[in-house]
Amino acid sequence: MRDIFFNESTEADSVGEFCARDCQGKFIVITGCSVGGIGFEVARVLAKYGAEVFITCRTEESCCKATAAILGNNNASCLQSYLVTTI
Repeated sequence: MRDIFFNESTEADSVGEFCARDCQGKFIVITGCSVGGIGFEVARVLAKYGAEVFITCRTEESCCKATAAILGNNNASCLQSYLVTTI
């Protein structure tokens, strides 16, 4: 087991590097993936390190922006998005 400690100054990519071998081949659903938020950062890093990521957003525009940003900044080969609507 590797000893590593994360704190408030740890960047998302550092966590991704640590978890990279555990992400490959996993299908992960992440909610609240608007660009700039925590969900977006999690989706970006997991996709970068080989996870199959399924994101959800509240608006079609948010989903499109997040998908484009994730695919544009990574070598992500598999990303799906889904619009979540409220009644």
